[in-house]
Amino acid sequence: MGYLGLLVVSKNARRRGVGRALIRELFARSGLPRIDLLSEADATDFYESVPHKVKPGYRIYPAA
Repeated sequence: MGYLGLLVVSKNARRRGVGRALIRELFARSGLPRIDLLSEADATDFYESVPHKVKPGYRIYPAA
């Protein structure tokens, strides 16, 4: 299992297959069976367009 902490594609390069190609290359080079990630709200449509399973989760921060 791997963890994808950040995937950034320039706004003017979006919807051209760049993100999908980066994910495909990540799987090809790493041999990982799956990648877990946290997504920003504006990337939800992209991540829902690739094969996935939704799992509930939380990002935990130290007490303030």
